Amino acid sequence: DKFEPAPLLNLRLLDIGCGHNHLAEELAFRGADCTAVDINSDALHQAERSAALKGAPVEFLEMSAEDLVRDNRTYDIILCLDVFEHAPDPKRLVWAMNKLLNPGGLIVFSAPNRGLWSWFWHKVLVERLFKWQPVGSQPYSRFVTPARMAALFATQKMEAGNIVGMRFSLRRSVWKKTPSPHLHYLGTAKRKG
Repeated sequence: DKFEPAPLLNLRLLDIGCGHNHLAEELAFRGADCTAVDINSDALHQAERSAALKGAPVEFLEMSAEDLVRDNRTYDIILCLDVFEHAPDPKRLVWAMNKLLNPGGLIVFSAPNRGLWSWFWHKVLVERLFKWQPVGSQPYSRFVTPARMAALFATQKMEAGNIVGMRFSLRRSVWKKTPSPHLHYLGTAKRKG
C-alpha cells in the first residue's frame, strides 16, 4: 500500500548480498528493521556510507548468510536479489535462508535465467558492450532456470512461486515486469504449509 507510511513496521528484514544498492535503506524508511550483509567489503562500505548520509537505520555486516545462521538470527523477510549467480553453493544458500526465515516469513529472490537470451544480455551486452559489470563477474554456469530454482527451494521443503519475468528498459534505465522469464526473473519462496 503506497499510502501506508510504514507498511513494514515491526518486521525484521535481511538483504543478502546487498552490494552497493540502496534497497535496505529504502525499506528501513518504510518501517523495517533492516540488516544488510555482503562479503564484498568495498560494496558494503559504499552502501553503509549512503545509508549514513540519508539517516537510514540499517545494520551492515560483512558476512555471509551462513554466518548469520551461526549467530542464531531470524528474519520475517529475506531479500536475495541477483545473488544465486555468484553463490558457489546455491543449495547451501537456500539452506541458510530456510534457517534464517521466521515461521510465516517470505523470501524474495531474483536471478538471470539460463538460456540464450539471458546469456546474450548478461555476457555480451552487460559485460562486453556496455561494460556495466566486469567480464566474468556473472559466470553463465551459475545461471539458474526458474524450474531449477523451484527445485532448490524444494530441497528445504519450501515452495517457490509468483515468478515473473524481468526485462531492462534501456530507454528508461529501469527493470520492468514481463510475462516471460526468458531473460531475468523475480519470485518468492516460503515454507510449504
